Amino acid sequence: MRSSSNRRKTLATVVVGGHILIIFILWFILRDNNIQEPVFEKVISANLTTKVPSHLPALNQATRDKIEKEKRTKEEAEWKQQQETLKKQYEAEAIQKKEAEAKKEEAKKEALKKKEEPVKKKEEPVKKKDDSKKKLAEKQKAEKLRKEKAEATKKANEKRAKELAEKRHREKMQAEKRVQAAADRAAAAARQANLGKHVTTDIVTRLTQEWTRNRFSAIEFNDPNDFVKIQFTIKRDGTLISARVISQAKSSSLNAKAAALIKTISSSNYRFPPFDPNYNKSSITISRNFRTK
Repeated sequence: MRSSSNRRKTLATVVVGGHILIIFILWFILRDNNIQEPVFEKVISANLTTKVPSHLPALNQATRDKIEKEKRTKEEAEWKQQQETLKKQYEAEAIQKKEAEAKKEEAKKEALKKKEEPVKKKEEPVKKKDDSKKKLAEKQKAEKLRKEKAEATKKANEKRAKELAEKRHREKMQAEKRVQAAADRAAAAARQANLGKHVTTDIVTRLTQEWTRNRFSAIEFNDPNDFVKIQFTIKRDGTLISARVISQAKSSSLNAKAAALIKTISSSNYRFPPFDPNYNKSSITISRNFRTK
């Protein structure tokens, strides 16, 4: 019994809440659409028609705004048409006034012309002056100006030709200097390359002497084509900067001989032949292969 009673109460609460919610939703929709309440008037007689009476207000704000916009557009069009008509009228009046003033001015000129005509008839004919001297002077003046102009043009042309010749001479001298400088650089590079060859030859000769100073026995080496590659870096004064094996030989005896050579030339009092004074490098690096023979 108690459960059925609770069920009825719950159902009644849901029904009441649902009605209240529906009423609130309807109120909110009517408020958003701005629907006005109908105006009730006392009607004596009525005719059935599908047209909306003109005295009734619009259903919503959007329709009223549209009607108001159309009304303003119509008023603006009428005002523009009125202004255009007035403008054309004013322009026509201004043209008429200008034509009237022109006619009036023309009439004044004609009147003055008629008054002056009798006076001109009474005037004595003017004698022509003898202006042959004046014409001759003007001709001489024009000839003088022509000669001065021709002389100025000639001087300007000579000046331009001189400037052009000087420019070409300068360009030629600069080109010759560039060619000479390039030739000097090439010659200097060739001299340095030649000096480098001599320096390298002297160092290689010394290394070969040190290498062959130790005698090798053919029994110690299995491969006569085996070699060890050593890289040397030497200063201008013949001092050794560094010496290292960059490629070892297959034979351990050949590698041992290479180590002995490096030890010999790494001595503090050991010196290679110094560089030629004209050689511009401060050091030189040489890589050399050393074999049994």
